[in-house]
Amino acid sequence: MSKHSRTVRASGAILAATTTLGLLTPAAQAATHTVASGDTLWQISRQYGTTVSAIAAANGIGESSVLMPGQELVISGESAGTEAV
Repeated sequence: MSKHSRTVRASGAILAATTTLGLLTPAAQAATHTVASGDTLWQISRQYGTTVSAIAAANGIGESSVLMPGQELVISGESAGTEAV
């Protein structure tokens, strides 16, 4: 087994353990959202703590796209918050 293979396995185990223990925030995990009447990308991005750009990119749509009730959107894990310095 190569050094690279061991590193990938170790990283996967850490990610699995972190996810199982619930240490990742909802914004860091992939999610889906079913669009309701009146939903906008801006509202949805705030609900999931991500950005309009991240949701649009994850779904192959424009930032000003009209959403249809019942439409399923993949919610990206990109955080909308700022990092502490």
